[in-house]
Amino acid sequence: MAFVDKAIFVMHVISVVDVHLEHLQVLV
Repeated sequence: MAFVDKAIFVMHVISVVDVHLEHLQVLV
């Protein structure tokens, strides 16, 4: 169970970081 929660958390973090990177690329 903890493994699944951790995997979901990691996927969420990656998606959030990806969105921020896209915004940074737009700014740059």
